[in-house]
Amino acid sequence: MSFSKITQHFRRTVFPTHFVNRRVRFLQSPSLILGNLRPDLFQSSLSRPYANSSPSPHTSPEESTSSSYLNKFTKYIAKRLPTTILANIIVTGLVGLISVDLMYAWYEENIRALEAFKRASAVYKAKHNKPPVIVYDNIAKLVNVNPKVLDTLQDDAKMNADHRKYIAVFVSSEGSVPRRMESRSAWSRAKKPVMEIGDLNEKESMEYLTKKCKINEVEAKKLYDLVGGRFIELKTVVGDFTAGQSLEDIKNSILNEVEKKFQFAKLLPNDPYYNVGKNIISDLLKSKELSFLAFKKYFNEVKELNEVLESNVFSYHPEKNIVTFQSQSIESYIRENIDIFVNSPPNQRSHRIHDSINREGRTVREE
Repeated sequence: MSFSKITQHFRRTVFPTHFVNRRVRFLQSPSLILGNLRPDLFQSSLSRPYANSSPSPHTSPEESTSSSYLNKFTKYIAKRLPTTILANIIVTGLVGLISVDLMYAWYEENIRALEAFKRASAVYKAKHNKPPVIVYDNIAKLVNVNPKVLDTLQDDAKMNADHRKYIAVFVSSEGSVPRRMESRSAWSRAKKPVMEIGDLNEKESMEYLTKKCKINEVEAKKLYDLVGGRFIELKTVVGDFTAGQSLEDIKNSILNEVEKKFQFAKLLPNDPYYNVGKNIISDLLKSKELSFLAFKKYFNEVKELNEVLESNVFSYHPEKNIVTFQSQSIESYIRENIDIFVNSPPNQRSHRIHDSINREGRTVREE
């Protein structure tokens, strides 16, 4: 889904708000824009007119004061964040949105940035009579480094939602994050249910591949069968296909990347979670989804459950409280290696991973 379409969708249907679990999560928001932010946008965002402190001849004193304050804020952030937050700051007068990618954030600097945002938000609310919005993107990266920072941000978001000072949106692509947030008292102020931005359906995916990307229907169907409607993966396979790669090479590349996820999740033969994973996979192949309670029963400790979920082989959906395969490419990998995950005896390594794939260059596992 493109940025502009997401923007239009949220302006029409989401306000006031939800918390989406990239999936996104909100606290009583009147307005929202979501973007998949990149660090290279950081400097360019500071040079745009809305961040310029020099008022135009037609700018009112109030607007000039607000722009000047926001400009000082962005300069403060620009000075503080490049070495600490790897962030994008976008300050807009239309929505009052500041979007922060929290990858590798340090606690002290983040708190200073948050305090600066609070001061700027007071100016914005006084002018527009509505609170601004701060979007925390990629919080799964943050929670893996320092979960206490996420707790602090959630507590602060809850308090400021109570007082309508600012609105916080937390964006995550991992199911362990909303479950952590749901377990805390600050969750009481979150808009429920969690909103999930899911994959494109088959019709939408095929239209994108055939009409937008000009791929013939037969080959488009093969690409869709491989990766499904997950847009980031669709874009990847389209890029490879239009660059001249064969369907077999594309398939090989996708399944190799998926295998790394299984390796990280310790779900391959002789790995700690191999037998547990086989049982879960067998159930999901039959029913497509499991209740979270059914999924949880496979694990003796919450730590083990979180470790498997964080590997992005399985996906937790907070709105329905269910677990599914994380993507179509995960299921494609499993079906290519069905003897390993369904028919193989417990604790025994299959002699190879699907012959047809190995002949294309993938590593062969042998006893």
